[in-house]
Amino acid sequence: MNKHKKHIHHTKLSKDEAPETGAEYRFFTKESKELFDAKICKYTGGCWGTIEVTNVSEELSSIYSPGMKFDVKMAMYDFSKIESEIEESI
Repeated sequence: MNKHKKHIHHTKLSKDEAPETGAEYRFFTKESKELFDAKICKYTGGCWGTIEVTNVSEELSSIYSPGMKFDVKMAMYDFSKIESEIEESI
């Protein structure tokens, strides 16, 4: 029986990388595979955030669907902000 606990490294995003709550982002694996678009419902720093899927490719539609809400370890993904047409025209 192992009496030593394994140290779990908690990867956090830097303040520069932190997503904006309420904004929509495209999520990718660290290997650059596109996963889905999602709105950030809650992120207060640290490891975890709550997202709501807004769009998903047909290839992954059996796993994710629009409207799904779940917690993700934010630093495990790459993501880029999706600018709305209103913001782009300003």
